[in-house]
Amino acid sequence: MKAAILPNLTKRDAKMRTTIIANRLTQLGARVMMHAAMKPYFAGADILFYNDLEDLLIDCDVVIPVGGDGTIIHTARQAAEKGKPVLGINVGR
Repeated sequence: MKAAILPNLTKRDAKMRTTIIANRLTQLGARVMMHAAMKPYFAGADILFYNDLEDLLIDCDVVIPVGGDGTIIHTARQAAEKGKPVLGINVGR
């Protein structure tokens, strides 16, 4: 399975939760993918980074937004265009 994680790092605890999610998915044998803009925050992790968000959404099997309601809704719209399921992780209030 290939999981695209799209975190909103402006949300409190989003980076920590994203790290936990990425590590657990990797332990379970999933391939974790993120947009290249996240590379400075997750350098050294076993993550495949994509320069193009559209390519990332096309190549993944599931999309995991990490943020608040807005992050989840925005990401769900993008994922729906590609026919991808979404598992939203709400770290908002």
